[in-house]
Amino acid sequence: MRLQRCLISASRRSSRIPALAAILLSVSVPVAAQRAEVRAVIAPRAVSVDVLLIHDGTAVIEALESGMRSEVAFEIRLYRPLDGLAGLLGDQLVAEYHPSFIAFRDRFTREYVIESPVGAQRRFASRDEFLREFFAIRSFAIPTGAIPEINEHYVLCRVELRPVKLVPALRLLEALRPGETIATPWERLDLYRLDSAGGKPVRSGGTP
Repeated sequence: MRLQRCLISASRRSSRIPALAAILLSVSVPVAAQRAEVRAVIAPRAVSVDVLLIHDGTAVIEALESGMRSEVAFEIRLYRPLDGLAGLLGDQLVAEYHPSFIAFRDRFTREYVIESPVGAQRRFASRDEFLREFFAIRSFAIPTGAIPEINEHYVLCRVELRPVKLVPALRLLEALRPGETIATPWERLDLYRLDSAGGKPVRSGGTP
């Protein structure tokens, strides 16, 4: 009888191993997207920034068709280079912004919906038009009126895409599977290049 109990206990412990292994194997670093494309224009009192995520959108459409939600988050930072000993600790972060949007599909109208954190919605009947708008933020204004010599600064941008946005009750799963997040490398845009180009939009110069 004791031998039988030991065998049952050993069997239960061994049955947990594949499940634990599956969880551990699912843990991975964020998947790198192709890239983020950044453009900007210097105006008298602001820098207008466009950020575009280059991605085919298949995972997002599949999630929305399944009744799930997707999230895209843009991170925009303005830096001032520091010279001398101060520069050894890194450049000065002047401002940073984190605009984000949630997407879902209206189950009644079948429209694709992009919703801002304050609840404002944009609706699209076309899948392609929806993806173009969901993967981009345009004319995002960074106020610079109080900054002298703005052409000495630079902008860093990146995008994170979560094809499946989990509800609060499932946040633990999101922590166990960070590979569900698609992240681009940082893209750097030197503002002096824009100034020398007469304020015309130029493509980002690449990662810092």
